[in-house]
Amino acid sequence: MTILRETVKFKNQIFDLKQKLIYSEKETGYTHPKTIKYSNKLDKLIHRFQSLTKNKFEAS
Repeated sequence: MTILRETVKFKNQIFDLKQKLIYSEKETGYTHPKTIKYSNKLDKLIHRFQSLTKNKFEAS
């Protein structure tokens, strides 16, 4: 998979999770387990994306 495809994939996943997080926060609040679950998943996904892009650009 090319860096462009990987980047687009991650950005789409990040966008989807952000939408779920926002909806969950509005419906259940910041401290609800479902909201926290989405927040943690989003943090991990963003971290993976940052690591991927950093490694790819350092290798160039």
